[in-house]
This record gives sequence, structure tokens and C-alpha cells, in this order.
Amino acid sequence: MRVRGKPGRPVGSKTFRETPAVKRARAFFELQFDGMKPTAAAKVVAAEWQVSESTVFKDYQRHVARLLASAQKRSRELKIQFGRMLLRDHPEIASAFERRFVDEFYSVRDRLAAQLDTLGNAPTAQATRAFNSGAFTESDAWFELLGQQYLAMLRNSRNKTIR
Repeated sequence: MRVRGKPGRPVGSKTFRETPAVKRARAFFELQFDGMKPTAAAKVVAAEWQVSESTVFKDYQRHVARLLASAQKRSRELKIQFGRMLLRDHPEIASAFERRFVDEFYSVRDRLAAQLDTLGNAPTAQATRAFNSGAFTESDAWFELLGQQYLAMLRNSRNKTIR
């Protein structure tokens, strides 16, 4: 069976370059994210790219999953960056977050192990008790969690009405 390439590209090409349709969809997505209404955003993008508004809407519908995945990936990268920044700039706050997380982790871990013991699943309960949080606090997921906490802390320090 022969694999067919993408239209307009050589057979077997594996490039992921943004096509004009994806660029139009991204521009529409960003304008909407900035607060513009969909119709107005479509008009702006259509005028810029010299296409019809319906083309902009079709491009967006076709590529919205890709745009959201890209936005989520970028958001995660920024949270990891903020987590590392918190650890570097405010180690005392980061260690307080870590202590709180580890205490909560051990509490939940022990409750889960006790429930597994009452269900008669001693090997799983033992494995649960043996799980250590140390590996987690060195991972990107930990830095992402720290980044979320850092952003929440900054948001609350700026907006004094939330309390």
C-alpha cells in the first residue's frame, strides 16, 4: 500500500510548516482571545489575507484542535518556567509549597493504603506506602505545579479585592 502525501507536498514529506490556512486560523483565534467578537475578527483576518469571511471560519473549524493543543503546550511551558523562576527567586516560598505538598501527599497516601488494607489488598497497600514523593518534586510536573502556585500568588497580590 502506498502512503499518499499531503496535498501540495512531496510524497513522504514530514514537515509541519504552518500553511496559510493555519496562519489565518491562528490570527482569528488570537483576535478572539483578545476579546474581539467572532464576526469582527473574521472580517479583520479576511481583509488582511484577502479571502472571504467564510474561508476564515472554515480554516478555524478545521484547525481549532491544533491551535488549542499548541496553546496548552505553550501554557504548560510557561508554568514550568514560572515554577523554576519561583524556585530560583523565592526559595523560601517554594520550600513552603513543597512542605505543604509533601505533607498532603503523605496524608493521602496513608489513607489510601489503609483503605487498601481494609479491602484485603496488602501487596498494593505496601507498594502505596513505599511510594516516595521525592521523584515527583524533581519533575516538570512539579515545576508546573509550582508555576501555577506562583501565578496564583501574583494574581492575588495584585488584586486585593479577592480574599
